Amino acid sequence: VQNAILSAGFRHIVSQDVTHEGIASLCRAAARAVSPGFGLKTLLGEDVPMMIANLTTNLTGGAVRLVQAVFAK
Repeated sequence: VQNAILSAGFRHIVSQDVTHEGIASLCRAAARAVSPGFGLKTLLGEDVPMMIANLTTNLTGGAVRLVQAVFAK
């Protein structure tokens, strides 16, 4: 993804791997996903708990990672 952004004429300022923080956030989101009312389940459907579990598995297993980055034009 970074190469596509750079090819579009942006320059990389800074990036940080935030996978660990993302896992913690997903754990909190999973706890709220089963609660009634407006939330992720309303937006994404009844499969949200399974989606969160799959993403958490992929993050903890190293298959994917979360990167926060800043680019400038």
